[in-house]
Order: sequence, then C-alpha cells, then structure tokens
Amino acid sequence: MIRDIFSNSFETESRHNNKNLLTHFYQNSYDDTKEKLFAVLKQFNYVVKDDNVDYKEVLAEGRHGDLIITFNSVSYYLTGVDFKINGNYIFPLNRPIKMIKELYNSLDKKLSLKNIGDNNA
Repeated sequence: MIRDIFSNSFETESRHNNKNLLTHFYQNSYDDTKEKLFAVLKQFNYVVKDDNVDYKEVLAEGRHGDLIITFNSVSYYLTGVDFKINGNYIFPLNRPIKMIKELYNSLDKKLSLKNIGDNNA
C-alpha cells in the first residue's frame, strides 16, 4: 500500500493483510525464544531498555527506532512473537517493515518456526 511507504509505525498480528506483518510461532519455550531474541537484537544493535516478565514484553531501542516485542505463550513449547516498531525516519520508504522482516528471518534461523499467521495449532 502507498501509505505503508510513508508510515513509521507498524505492528505484527496473527491476522494481517500484509504477509510480512504476520505473527511467527516457534516450537520453543518462552525462555528459549526470549534468549534467542536478545541475541538477535544485539546483532541488530538494539539495546534492551525494559524486560517485563509479567506482561511478557520487551522494549528495545535502536538507532532508527523503538521496538516493543510481545511473547504469546500458546503452550509450553509454542511461543508467538509480535513486533511493534516505531521508526525515526523522515521518509520511511517501507524500512520499518523491512526491519521486522529481517528480525523474523534471523529468529527463524535460530528457532524452530512452526507457523506464520493465525492457524498456529
């Protein structure tokens, strides 16, 4: 969409029109998923500012924006990961979506991807 080119804020969810913004479900525990996510964030030069265990959310800040990562524990060995990114670009040109895609690609290599999107069972 044309508005995606000029938007700085995007959020992934289990049902979305844009296939790049669909939740990824991993066949890993919450703790394992979080550990691997922290490694990926470090790789992309994001600094973890807050790790809220009660709400299973992580706030990370990077050079080009902020990330809120939400974990959705469906079962002990099935964890969904959602991103909300707020970019700091004057002309975003889809860069926040590309960043989400790159983060998911890195996580997919480190974890056991079970499914993308709503039908996670």
